[in-house]
Amino acid sequence: MNTDNWQTGLKLLHTPLWPLTRLCLMLYLASPYETWEGLLKALPEGLETDEVIYETPARRLTAIKWPAPWYDTLKHGQNTQGLHQVVLNERNEPLNVFSAVLCLMKQHVMQTELETINSLFCSSMDCSLCCEGPKAAAVQEFFEIPLQPEELSLFKLKAIETPFRGDFDPYSADTFQIDGKPFYLLPPAVYHWRHGYSLILTKGALCPHLSANKRCNIYEKRPDVCKRPQIFAYVIEQQPDRSDILMERNTLLAITDCPYVRLLEKELERYAVLNEVTLLLKPNKA
Repeated sequence: MNTDNWQTGLKLLHTPLWPLTRLCLMLYLASPYETWEGLLKALPEGLETDEVIYETPARRLTAIKWPAPWYDTLKHGQNTQGLHQVVLNERNEPLNVFSAVLCLMKQHVMQTELETINSLFCSSMDCSLCCEGPKAAAVQEFFEIPLQPEELSLFKLKAIETPFRGDFDPYSADTFQIDGKPFYLLPPAVYHWRHGYSLILTKGALCPHLSANKRCNIYEKRPDVCKRPQIFAYVIEQQPDRSDILMERNTLLAITDCPYVRLLEKELERYAVLNEVTLLLKPNKA
């Protein structure tokens, strides 16, 4: 295990950014500072919330980038140009603009932070679970890695179009077949199905970019989903086929297949409490 990366990841997990961000947003809204940067310059070298002490808070917050109109909306309640999405609560009611911006900010902060935390823990474990199809004895036949359209060029695999969209059962009688075989019994391929494109890894298959020493050959350019294994922020969730509609979830999803998730269950519970989200532990492969 790479103990340096592990300890750095633990320190970040113990000092989550959202409570600090929320505190500083309150100071910003109540202060005479016209800009967020002005407030950050005035912060002390150490800042304490109810449960966490933050060293160099300004430096940590400067690393988080988000659209400037979000600040204006919170501070002055008039600039909504940067808000192109509707955020719904669990009753399918639209949140007011102020609450919607806070949800967007919280998702952005936690997602950005967890990309770093996941990378640190992944590199500590010498694990390639996310880059492999199910084991031979597994119940499920394939593992799905969702891709954005612009990420298809990372794989020298032709995207196969299918007639299947939405939440259909891939194991049903009308499952997609090629030459009489269900797609999940074929070599790895990219399919356009359900809600977009996905790399499908069948049992025993490996991602084409996984090297012999279990390292990613395109790590710096890897797909977005690969930057967030196996702890995900679901403060808001984009609705299928509707990029303009988001649903408030306030959930932290952690995949229990992952060895570091199993080791960090107590730490993740505390991280969820500090961020005021619900921790959901679930397996991804059965």
